[in-house]
Amino acid sequence: LQVNTKRFASDAVGTVQRVSARPITGEQAPERLLIANGELFTGELPIPAELPTGRHRLHVELEDDRGQIYPFDQPYDLFPDRNLEIYSESLAEGWLRTGNVPRETTLFAGRQALTLPNRFTTTFQVRTPFDPTGYAALRFAFHPDAVEDFASNALAVTVDQHTLRLSFRGGDSLAVSLEDKRWQLVEIPLETLGLPGSNPPPVFRSVRISGNLRGTSHIADLALVAAAPPANTAVRETREDALPAIFTLAQNFPNPFNAATTIRFELPERADVELALYNLAGQRIATLATGERPAGTYTLTWDGRDDSGRALASGLYLYRLRSGQTTETRKLTLLR
Repeated sequence: LQVNTKRFASDAVGTVQRVSARPITGEQAPERLLIANGELFTGELPIPAELPTGRHRLHVELEDDRGQIYPFDQPYDLFPDRNLEIYSESLAEGWLRTGNVPRETTLFAGRQALTLPNRFTTTFQVRTPFDPTGYAALRFAFHPDAVEDFASNALAVTVDQHTLRLSFRGGDSLAVSLEDKRWQLVEIPLETLGLPGSNPPPVFRSVRISGNLRGTSHIADLALVAAAPPANTAVRETREDALPAIFTLAQNFPNPFNAATTIRFELPERADVELALYNLAGQRIATLATGERPAGTYTLTWDGRDDSGRALASGLYLYRLRSGQTTETRKLTLLR
């Protein structure tokens, strides 16, 4: 926690001598004194273990050399340290699933999957709604299997009352291909589903996947993707070391970006990787990662500069992750 006393200069009668803070929770939490460093007071606060991820508040008090106290509340975000797996090989604890999609899963093309009939609706509803602050995107795997290209084909994702229709045409970052008969990863930023950061924060209740496809298809591995936290947040830490289930290159966050953006990728097993940035002409402009990596989740930051340290112009760029015969590519937008 950092508190800059400059912002209170107009209110304070004397000089700020003491700053304390405590988390605002259901029970009275002990306060901690912050250490002075000029006009900046810094310190660390323990967060209650039972506190859920999301947006919370600290109670901060400044005391000047005349004994005058200036109280205020400081918001902060508690980020998750991993993705929230809603449906993988089975439904996560605390969730319900309804709709006309068969409850049984089948092993299809290497994944435990739900088989979708021609017209389908399946809703995943959490028993206890929660604040999705700290999650960047909704992600699932889609396999078109026997689906034929047809004018009435439709595939949509709904979070609460916000619906997004996926495209079947190339050139759209939120599109699936009916011709590519492989598993395809669909990652939808939560801001496109009506869940941007706000005050008060939004509430996540359910996600519905529905469609009308000419032929059977499959979905698997539905999850909320944890965002890379900025500096002014708290991150819940656990000692559990869960390994990713699949090879994944996530959408950068934020996007578009100005100063820097974060790129996350996941490896289910040890592998040689190469993560690089390209312009639209296919020229490599920056390399972020190369070499062998153990299984795990990796987060890297790109500051919009090429390998020579030159700041790049505004525009659309590509970033590509290669590992053996597997390649994933995504687009990002730099705004100066």
